[in-house]
Amino acid sequence: LGVRSPDYHPVRTDYQAYIHLRNRFLRSPRGRLALLSGGILWRLAIDAIGYDAVLGFPAEEDMYFERTILASTGTCYGREKLADEEIDLICVAYYIE
Repeated sequence: LGVRSPDYHPVRTDYQAYIHLRNRFLRSPRGRLALLSGGILWRLAIDAIGYDAVLGFPAEEDMYFERTILASTGTCYGREKLADEEIDLICVAYYIE
């Protein structure tokens, strides 16, 4: 959500804009990753997209943000994950400068 000045004071329209951006992102193919992440990301996503989204197949672009897990047998497992910027958007993070 960008950078804010030190004297920034959020107003109702800021919150409404955040909700709109967050829900638009969560309704995209990558939104299901928030459900798979669990915790606060899951909680924020569940209202926007519901439980059924987690059952879908990963989108092709999800494969570019992958966490690789190596088993003791040498087998490689991958799981798509959200980028840090996407997590910041969902959790309404912004920076003060």
